[in-house]
Amino acid sequence: MVKRLLVTGLAITFLLGVCLIRVSYLSSNGIDMLAASDDQSTLKLTVARTRGTIYDRALRPLTNAQTEIRAVITPQAESETLRSALTEDVFAGVEANGQEGTPTIVRLPQWLAPIDGVEQFEVPCRYAERQSAAHVIGYTDSSGMEGVTGVEYACNRLLSEAGGELAVRYHVNGLGEIAESAEPTVHSTVDAAKAGVALTLDADLQRLAERCATMTRGAVVITDAQSAEILALVSRPDYQPTEVAAAMTAADSPLLNRAITDYNCGSVFKIVTVAAALEAGVPLSRAYTCTGKLTMGDTDFHCHHLLGHGRLTMTEAFAASCNPYFIQLAQEIGAARLYDMAATLGFGRAIDLCEDWQTARAVLPTLSTLLSSPAELANLSFGQGGLLATPVHLAAVVGAVLADGEYASPTLLSGTVDATGSLIARERGETTRVFSAETAAALREMMVGVMTEGTGTAAQPRWLAAAAKTGTAETGWYEDGVEVIQNWMVGYYPTAEPRYAVTVLVENSEASGENAASVFKALCEELYFFNLES
Repeated sequence: MVKRLLVTGLAITFLLGVCLIRVSYLSSNGIDMLAASDDQSTLKLTVARTRGTIYDRALRPLTNAQTEIRAVITPQAESETLRSALTEDVFAGVEANGQEGTPTIVRLPQWLAPIDGVEQFEVPCRYAERQSAAHVIGYTDSSGMEGVTGVEYACNRLLSEAGGELAVRYHVNGLGEIAESAEPTVHSTVDAAKAGVALTLDADLQRLAERCATMTRGAVVITDAQSAEILALVSRPDYQPTEVAAAMTAADSPLLNRAITDYNCGSVFKIVTVAAALEAGVPLSRAYTCTGKLTMGDTDFHCHHLLGHGRLTMTEAFAASCNPYFIQLAQEIGAARLYDMAATLGFGRAIDLCEDWQTARAVLPTLSTLLSSPAELANLSFGQGGLLATPVHLAAVVGAVLADGEYASPTLLSGTVDATGSLIARERGETTRVFSAETAAALREMMVGVMTEGTGTAAQPRWLAAAAKTGTAETGWYEDGVEVIQNWMVGYYPTAEPRYAVTVLVENSEASGENAASVFKALCEELYFFNLES
């Protein structure tokens, strides 16, 4: 008796195990067995799951913007008709599942003529075939339900809560077979994905910037001249959120968002040094002599003009980007004033792009270091040494120049979007007075001079004028025996009534032969026509 009970118990345990394995298999393929009344169950197939939508500033969808066709194919479907409509691999999978009595969910290139046992649906695609603003949007994990980077990660909770699904339910008999006579029930909440977040990006301007960002490695940031909102943010090389695995092993680290990564700044930092000097009461007419070399402590600093520029005013030195002049200027104003100006303009900290997402923390040498080392202060005066910052940080500096000395932290989040598709605007952050309107006006004029008679003449666009500061930053590290040089151009366009602050970084420009000036020029020329159209 005991032996019989033991054998019976083992048999029941085995059968239960088989059932559990089968249910696990079905669930892992978006198929769930749900208990129902009498001797039947309901087979649920999840055709699609959605996340909340990410929009641009005009509430144009950046995700969920395209659709695809998915079909649920039951074992009862007519095989020969399907064979001609599906690829060989997909049909083989459908046939294998059919032999086990399991339905299959497949993507279709186009609508099929009606086939018994086949239900077809149009569902949103999370990402476009060629996704714009990929580094801003980020990507999700393999389930498609959890954000990993970018806005997908930063706004994960909100985007997850705004999600929905499309499911099909079939009645099945005790053997798990779909009842041929029963019609499936379709339940869809995918429209819930209308809710989501709105970014400050302008979708058209973003695509424009992506076209112009022809550098191999680098970044472009365009901000609104008045609000400092980020209108376009590009990192090169690019990647596709649907092909993350390939991007992980690709050359040049395409997953790295270079727009929010720290780089050596070089002479674009001279905007900060001028601001500190003018606020300290040093006049634009202050003149120093450049002989081509200047020694501070045990360190020799050379000018790019080997024979020296001779005697220069501040305006002339800014246009010519003369390092020895700025070293002497920094010695006059002192380490404390330069450090304070840099810190107030965002150096030494990260910039919050939106909730739970920041740029890299810009690196600023400590005041004690600058006070104890004349060479460190000299390096900082023209953006070298221990100074590091992201393209977004430099965009914020130009933004303060355009806003008459009011600093506003660049942002990417415009607000949230409710289930009706209406925007709930986010309150703007407070601005900080960092220098006077008079200093800002002087800096704008000096940036105009860079383009008309200084180091930026090659970047002057054909239509309307631009203003900018150039920068070539030494890094102290080498690739194939050649020092890596970062090339910058930061400025605004047009000069008469500025609408855009434009920041361009070309990484390792010496090796690539590329430069920021050509990208800056192309951007401004495209912005001219963009303004005409808008």
